Amino acid sequence: IGVLLGGVLVGWSGFFGALVGGALGIGSFLLTQVMMRQVAAVNMNMLMVAMLGGFLAKMLVLFGALTLLGRVAELHRMSLALTLLATIIVSGTIEAMAFRKNQVPTIIPAPGSTSGNPED
Repeated sequence: IGVLLGGVLVGWSGFFGALVGGALGIGSFLLTQVMMRQVAAVNMNMLMVAMLGGFLAKMLVLFGALTLLGRVAELHRMSLALTLLATIIVSGTIEAMAFRKNQVPTIIPAPGSTSGNPED
């Protein structure tokens, strides 16, 4: 959608800017999936550290890519940024929906507890 809108509203620079932004966003999403598979076997604390560190590193790389690519005259800066932002929001929503469907409990009740309340 971003590529189509960029091309129609801005022209070729909008088309190419949105194309690069979409490619960066999809690459970011795929990188997250690869990273999840690599750290799936570690304990939960290390998994959270790896995911937070990976997220921060990914955002810094994307910010740097936007900064460098924003100077390229053939790419419309706003089409690039908005398509990348939309792709990150959509992929984050997909990941959140997948997490909600996951049947792994996030709170494990203590042995002998019937309600799952930590005070029991």
